[in-house]
Amino acid sequence: MKRRGILTPATLILLVAAAACPPFGNCGEPGEYWPSATEWRAITPAEAGMNGAKVDEALAFAEKNNSDGVVVVRKGKIVAEKYWKGRIETTASDICSAQKSIDAILIGMAIDAGLIKGVEQPAADFLTEWKGTPKEKITVRHLLTMTSGLYSSMKSDLFDALRAKNQTRYALDLELAHEPGTFWTYNNPAYGLVKTVYERASGKGADDFAREKLFTPLGMGNTRIAWHALGERFQLKHHSFECSCKDLARFGLFILRGGKWNGKQLVNTDFLKAATTKSQELNDAYGYLWWLNGGQAYKLPYDDQRKKGMLFPSCPVDTISAMGAKDSRLYIVPSLDLVVVRLGENADSSRAGNRLAGVLGGFDDTFLGMVCKSVRAPDPGCDREGAAETPVNDGKDGSSGKAPEEAPAAKRLRYNAGLRILGFAYEPPGAAKETVWAAVWYPADAEQRKYGYTDFVGPKGTASGEVALDAPFARSAGPCPLVIFAHGGFSCGYGSAFISEHLARNGYIVVAPDYIDTRAPDYREQIAFSRIKEGNAENPLRVLMAARQFVEDMAADRALFLSYLEEHRLRHTTFVIDEALRLNASADSFLHGSVRAGAIGIFGHSEGGLTVLGKIGAHPVKEFKDARIKCALTLSAPVFPFEETLGGVDVPLMALVGDNDSPAVHPELPRRMVFDKVAPPKYYLVLKDGTHFSFGNSVAQGEPLPKAVETNPQARALCAYSLAFFDKYLRGDAESAAVVLDQADPAWAYYVREENKGEQKEWGAEPPASTKKTGYLDGLREHLRKK
Repeated sequence: MKRRGILTPATLILLVAAAACPPFGNCGEPGEYWPSATEWRAITPAEAGMNGAKVDEALAFAEKNNSDGVVVVRKGKIVAEKYWKGRIETTASDICSAQKSIDAILIGMAIDAGLIKGVEQPAADFLTEWKGTPKEKITVRHLLTMTSGLYSSMKSDLFDALRAKNQTRYALDLELAHEPGTFWTYNNPAYGLVKTVYERASGKGADDFAREKLFTPLGMGNTRIAWHALGERFQLKHHSFECSCKDLARFGLFILRGGKWNGKQLVNTDFLKAATTKSQELNDAYGYLWWLNGGQAYKLPYDDQRKKGMLFPSCPVDTISAMGAKDSRLYIVPSLDLVVVRLGENADSSRAGNRLAGVLGGFDDTFLGMVCKSVRAPDPGCDREGAAETPVNDGKDGSSGKAPEEAPAAKRLRYNAGLRILGFAYEPPGAAKETVWAAVWYPADAEQRKYGYTDFVGPKGTASGEVALDAPFARSAGPCPLVIFAHGGFSCGYGSAFISEHLARNGYIVVAPDYIDTRAPDYREQIAFSRIKEGNAENPLRVLMAARQFVEDMAADRALFLSYLEEHRLRHTTFVIDEALRLNASADSFLHGSVRAGAIGIFGHSEGGLTVLGKIGAHPVKEFKDARIKCALTLSAPVFPFEETLGGVDVPLMALVGDNDSPAVHPELPRRMVFDKVAPPKYYLVLKDGTHFSFGNSVAQGEPLPKAVETNPQARALCAYSLAFFDKYLRGDAESAAVVLDQADPAWAYYVREENKGEQKEWGAEPPASTKKTGYLDGLREHLRKK
C-alpha cells in the first residue's frame, strides 16, 4: 500500500524519535538495502543523517566503560564498527541473557512451521514430565513472559541451577510457587525450558533448529551454541548462543525490518509485534523475552519492587532491547531506524569481574542516549517520495510571503488513520446510567477508505474523511501519546476530525467523547445533536436556534454555565480518560499497551475549549483539574465564565482563534485574555480570514479532510502547529517542533509565543478583524446573531 505525499509549506514537522519511522518494514521500503552473507556496506555518519562528532563521543564512552565491540547500523548500513581488547569482527562470545530474545523469535518460527500451535498451548504438551501435575496450567506464553509461577530466587537461578548436573531436570522439578500468569519474576531455569520446547517440538537440537531457521538465512556465520563453565567453581553443562557483534546486529536489523530478510518474511509479523510490546500487566518493560522502553514502571531481575519510569529515560519510548549479563546489549530503535550492539565486560568497573551482576546500570541510558542524540533532526531516511511544489504566499499580508522552513523528512504520512466508535457505560454521581459514545482515532496499517462523518451538515454535505474503520492498532506506533478532543456545543465528537485524523497519522491516539448536552426546554439533544451512532442532526437552522437560546441562558447566569460544564463536560472528560487508560491496561482491548500514560494532552473547539480550560485549572472547583493532562490547545474558544480564574492554568497552552471570530458569549471580552493570567509557556495564534467554523470540519469546504490538510492553507496551518505543539510537550521533541513553532506561517494574521516562566513580553495589540466575507459560514453566524 502506497502512502500519499503531502503538499505543505510548513505542515508536518519531523516526528520525535517515538514515531518518525515505524518498525516492521515501513521505513526501509522501497529500495531497502540488505547485507549479503559476506558483505555489509558501510556509510559515513553524515550519509546516515547522524552527527559524526557525537557518534565518536559515544564510541569513546563505550571504550572507557569496558566495551570490546560496538556496531551502529542505520538505514540498514554500518555507520560505526569499533573493536578493542583483541576482538575482531569475526570474534564470537557468549551474549548471556541477550540470547533470550533470539529464543523468543525461534518459538515464533516454530509456530509458523506448525510445530507449536501457538503461545497459549500448554507447555506440558512438550514438557511431558508435567502431565498430570498443576504445572499443566503453564503455557508457552507464560515461559516467554517470565510469568510461569515456578519458584525463582537469586540463589536458585545463579547457584543451585548452575551446579545441577542436569539443568533441564532442575527446571522441570521447580515447585509451582504462584498461579501461572499472576506473578512476574525473572527465572533463568524456567526460561531454559523455552529451548527445550522448540527442541522437542522440532525434533532437532537448538543449534540445528536455530541455524536452519535463523542463522543461515541472515548470514550469521559467526554464531553458534557453545557450552560454558562460569569459572572454576561451576563446571556446568550450560549452553548459550555465542555471537559476533555484526551477527547480533544482523539479528537486530531483521527485527527492525519486521521479521523480514532480503524481502522474505521469516517470522509472522503478528507474533513479532506481540513479542516486542508489553506482554502482561505485571512488568511494563517486558514482552516475550524482550526488554521494552516507554512504560510507566518496570521490574528488574531478582527485585520484586516496581520502579517508576522508563528503562532508558533519555531514549525514545519505542526502544526495545535484548539484554544480558556483562552488559551484553542489542538495542533497536525503530523510530530512528537504528540498531546498536555493545559487547564486552560489565560497564561498571566495580562489577567488571562478575558476569552475573545486575542486568541494568546507568551505562545503557547514557551510551544509547548519546547514540540516539547523534541522529540529526530532520531525518532524511524516510523521505522517499519527495515533496510536491510548495504553494507560495504573495506576501500582501506584510509577511515575507514564505512559509516557515519545513523539516525535509516531514513530507509524507507515517500511518493510516484508524477509527473506532466505542460506547462506555457511565454511571454519573446521583444519576441514571448512560452510555458515553466516543470516536477513537489511532495509527493503523490497514487500508483507508472514505468515511462520511455524521456531523453538522453544511452546504456541501457531510464531511468525509479517509480512515481504516475498526482496523487493528499499528503496534509499530505504540506506545503513543493520548489526546482528548472536546467538541463544541451542538456538535458531535467528530467536530474537528481533520485534526484528529492528522494526529492519528502522525502517531497519536485521539479520543473524542460525545458530550450529551441536555438542557431543557429549548435545546434538547434530539434537536441539537448529531449523535455519533444515530446519524445526522436536524435542519442546521433549528440547531442554530437552539444554540442561540443556549448562549443567552449561559451568558446570563455564570453559575448555570459552570454547573452545566461540570455535569456534561468535565466529569465526562475525566471518565473518558479513565476508560482510555483502562483499555490500555486490558489484554483484550485493541488499544492494549498502546497508550503512553504519562503523555496526555487535550484540545477543544468552541465550547470544547472551555472544557479544556476547566480541566487544566480554570474552573473554580479545583477537583476538576486533571493533573494527568500535560498540555492543552483551544480552538476558537471564549474565556467566559473563566475570565477571572485563568490564573489556575499552569500547563503549556496554545490558543488558536480567527480574525473574523467574535466569541458568541460576552464578545466584549478580549479574546487574548486567556493569556493575561496563565503561566508560560503559552502561544496565541490568530488565523487569517478565520471564522468560528474554520476550526471545524467546515474548513474542508466539501473536500475530503485529508485533501483539505494538503491544499487549504488554514487547515494546513492548524494541523501543523497543533502537531508541533503536542510533539514538543507530549513527546519532548523540542528540536524538531521548533522548525514550526519558531516561525509564523503566512496563514496566521498574528502569532506570539511566551515559553519561559517569568518571562515578560509585550504582546501588542491584536490585528483588526478581517473584512473578508466567507459566504455560507458568515451567513450562519449572522443568522445566529439576528435571531
